[in-house]
Amino acid sequence: MDTNKGLNIARGVFGIIAALLALITFILLGASMDSANFPGSNLKIAEFPDNDESRKGQYIEVFDGYKLDLTSTGCSNFVNGTGGLKAGAQSVCKAATDNANDNYVKDWNAGWVVAPDCARTTDHHECAPFGSANALSIFGQLTFAVLAIQVLLYGIHTILAAIEGEKKSAGGVASGGVVSRTLALLKLASNQTKATIGLTVTWLIIGVALFIASAFAWESFCDKIDTGLGRRIAGSESTATYAAATPACAGTGCTMSFGGLFATFVVAVVWYRIPHILCWFGLLEEV
Repeated sequence: MDTNKGLNIARGVFGIIAALLALITFILLGASMDSANFPGSNLKIAEFPDNDESRKGQYIEVFDGYKLDLTSTGCSNFVNGTGGLKAGAQSVCKAATDNANDNYVKDWNAGWVVAPDCARTTDHHECAPFGSANALSIFGQLTFAVLAIQVLLYGIHTILAAIEGEKKSAGGVASGGVVSRTLALLKLASNQTKATIGLTVTWLIIGVALFIASAFAWESFCDKIDTGLGRRIAGSESTATYAAATPACAGTGCTMSFGGLFATFVVAVVWYRIPHILCWFGLLEEV
């Protein structure tokens, strides 16, 4: 085995190891945030009751969001005031299931409360660094959108390079339009070229879908934390004050676990790196 081939294999092996470690690390990070009841954990959106035949099971949508269920779960991770937990306060949630008896945190009695040094109001941009429409959310969504475009461009570039290589080896296709000439060329192409194009198209479609999902998941991630830090909806003038307003998510994605959210991000990024790993192994030319 020559030195270059050995180095290519080594780079590919370590690239795969790094990808697997990244997957495990970030999924564990999200799972640990769920386990530690990080702000936004164990949220449940309220649903219309069973006696409402036309709407039962549907989420209760209020002005600019979705109302949270703080009653049937028998617990709440929301704390109010500056004087600490008061006697008779609801138990802290470890889950948000319909079985209230299973939801309580029974042993925890000391820890750090996340409390920004500002007054939360019904203005969703005030004291809300994690807001679903704030800078952190928008720039994260833009990042994943640009990465989706990068996947598209990389895939198209790879396909065109493969077709160009076939043109050179076949000496071109004489007649017909661009599409017909390309299709005729692909019919005569080697199995390796056909496999490369097929796998590239598959990688491209899944990659774009993953980054679009990641953009939605990032917005949900910000919304999830923002809701955990006290987001509320003023549905009318009678609930214009923050104390009387209703806790609510901006969207339905807030109920997704931190583990699921981080898994979405890291799977998309690792998928994006697959062509680079193939290049390291020497199985795909650099484009």
